[in-house]
Amino acid sequence: METFQALLRRSLSAALSAAKLPNESPEVTIATDPRFGDYQTNAALVLAKKRGENPRELAAKIIAQFADNARCGPPT
Repeated sequence: METFQALLRRSLSAALSAAKLPNESPEVTIATDPRFGDYQTNAALVLAKKRGENPRELAAKIIAQFADNARCGPPT
């Protein structure tokens, strides 16, 4: 059975592909600070650094590609 964390990783991977961004097996980890949610990824930061782009703008592009998901709320 696939874990919820693995499902999130697959959703992130699909969002990266839909945004036409490199999809290099992005990590999804348990959040280090519960104030920021249950899971986190640094995919936008890593990609922004490699591409010389603004991380917040790149994150917005990724978030816009997430399909509605009944398993969780929208990413923030």
